[in-house]
Amino acid sequence: MTKCSAGLWLAWGLAAQAFAVEPRVLASWDFSAESSQPWTKQANHCKDVRLEAGVLKGTMTGHDPFVVSPPVSIDAAAGQVIEFRAKCPTSGKGEIFWTPPNEKSSQQKWSVAFEWIGDGQWHDYRVAPYWQGEKHIARVRLDFVPPRGEGEKFEVQWIRIVDEAAASSSERAWRGAGVAAWRGVDGANCTPQDVALGFAAGPEQPGALLSPNVKIPADDTCVVAVEMAVPQGELGCLAWASDAVSGLQRKLSGSSRMGGSTPTTSTSAGRRAGRATSCC
Repeated sequence: MTKCSAGLWLAWGLAAQAFAVEPRVLASWDFSAESSQPWTKQANHCKDVRLEAGVLKGTMTGHDPFVVSPPVSIDAAAGQVIEFRAKCPTSGKGEIFWTPPNEKSSQQKWSVAFEWIGDGQWHDYRVAPYWQGEKHIARVRLDFVPPRGEGEKFEVQWIRIVDEAAASSSERAWRGAGVAAWRGVDGANCTPQDVALGFAAGPEQPGALLSPNVKIPADDTCVVAVEMAVPQGELGCLAWASDAVSGLQRKLSGSSRMGGSTPTTSTSAGRRAGRATSCC
């Protein structure tokens, strides 16, 4: 069954590019200063972890390789993003863990997954943890893909945590050319048109449309409506982030007219939402 998900991440989100406001840097490491040394001290299933020529380097030795940050003090919010530039020899699932204050170890509930690009080249990564429900963050952890052979190495050039909440939009509706404020993520390609936003994605990575950062005092009467034309599909998925809990919240919605020329679907979002995304 083919699925076309249409939704809105009503949360702080990742689309600060639509605004001129620069994100606020909450923590950063470029691995050229002594303050970055703690990243070498608590590595797991890694050896020869070191700072060399402004790069954090190491060799992975076991099934759960990761490095851990120095202590941080971050007031958690949905508009925050973890950015880093790294090389990884193997493609696959990576994870970022975080630890609230007074917690001694990471737990799976305090994590978010992403995909490593395993071609041995430098790539820039942006991961939104949506950790707002934890209120405060004391440490972060970067997990690599388990090695598939001997001597597989990782390199990380820099890591930073930024807050894009200042780039939030007051808009509540996007029509015609205004829809260009949204952007494609997770493999989606978008092309602004005169009265709409063209969207294309493949079957293996269906992609999503992500709204500008918004902050909406949602309640049980809040309704999200999306009008679009799709060639096929049966379900839409609305995803949003709330400042009340961590993670993304989701709701599926179907339309009898999906697959036609101008299907329209609407659904109610949960309370206290903050951002919007549409995926197909």
